[in-house]
Amino acid sequence: MKVLFCDQSLVQFGYSIFNVSDKRIELITYGVIKLNNKDTYFDRILLIEKRLDDLHKIFNFGKVVIEDFSFEKMFKLLKNYAFYNMHWNIGVIGKELFVNHL
Repeated sequence: MKVLFCDQSLVQFGYSIFNVSDKRIELITYGVIKLNNKDTYFDRILLIEKRLDDLHKIFNFGKVVIEDFSFEKMFKLLKNYAFYNMHWNIGVIGKELFVNHL
């Protein structure tokens, strides 16, 4: 099963995609979505959504692992918009979403 791991940020959004099985974990790809911090938060979220949607079309990952950042309410709202809504758009809804609470 292919799994997308996200290290989210509104400036440099890191990601990696692994193929995970019972016996092996294999890195498929990784990268950084570089965002312009002069753009609005909303525009950056939309760009993240587009890039992750493109990755999903290429790699068809079935699970997503994100870290849960909890330092400000605004970031929680952005996280909810960017990830929960994005999952619906790329068809990951109904599959498991893992959140690593820091």
